[in-house]
Amino acid sequence: MPVTPLLLATRNTISISSHLVHISLSQILPLFLFNCRFGLIWDKGLVNPNAINLVGSGCVVHVPSFFEELENLQSKGLDTQERIFLSDRCHLVFDVHQICDGLKETELGGKSIGTTKKGIGPTYSSKASRSGIRVHHLFDWEEFEHRFRGLVASRHKRYGDFEYDVDAELARYKVLSESIRCNLTEKGIC
Repeated sequence: MPVTPLLLATRNTISISSHLVHISLSQILPLFLFNCRFGLIWDKGLVNPNAINLVGSGCVVHVPSFFEELENLQSKGLDTQERIFLSDRCHLVFDVHQICDGLKETELGGKSIGTTKKGIGPTYSSKASRSGIRVHHLFDWEEFEHRFRGLVASRHKRYGDFEYDVDAELARYKVLSESIRCNLTEKGIC
């Protein structure tokens, strides 16, 4: 597991994740008051009530899972309000990335790499090829939709025809784009 750099201040701690922190869902971090299962991008910085957590621009994030994990942590008594922020330059993981992750694994046959099928590899591939979509694209809906449809079309060219509801995913991200605003950092912070 990669180590997240910590910057210590006199009264507050800022935990900065400049890379994807991926903790297996099966890994349990024992806490003093309760056990909490940390998933895709969470760091122990959330346990410290004085910590502000920043997910940096080098990370990829699946927004539905981001909110699902926030709700899960809050239901266990961990206050995450105004304590975790995303750079608007994080790349977005979509369900199509997860599907392609599985298709790539199937394509490899006996030489598979044992992916988690969470779409992380395909998202970084999109990022590296400069066809990825960042969080800030959500706020220019025409641009977002154009990029998203292009991304899905390129995945269909690469992997052939597979079942994927583009319009349903767009509708889901239209709603999520409004919810994510309160979890964003200003450009330049991360």
